[in-house]
Amino acid sequence: MLDFNGETGKFIISGVSNPENAAEFYEPILAWMDEFAKSTTPTITLEIKLDYFSTSSSKWILQIMKRFEGLKNKGIDVKVKWFFHEDDEDLREAGSQYSELVSIPFELVEFKD
Repeated sequence: MLDFNGETGKFIISGVSNPENAAEFYEPILAWMDEFAKSTTPTITLEIKLDYFSTSSSKWILQIMKRFEGLKNKGIDVKVKWFFHEDDEDLREAGSQYSELVSIPFELVEFKD
């Protein structure tokens, strides 16, 4: 599920990201984000709560984070919350790796069912 709400500044990516053609799926999102970057939303939170994402999706998720990093560099208050299930070491590690690739505040949030 994708829920990008430019009015509230809350962007949610959740569920499973395994599109057959990741570029076809994610390119319109990046284009929308480029348009959104022209707005003046003072605070943006990216919440990622994925159960699974494919290798091809990982590149595009990083591109989304890079767009947010660009907004931070323009003075917008940006943060990422990466949610992972307490038993999912792979998603915990993925979040940790992403946090090292972007220079925006990044919170790893463990949750239980």
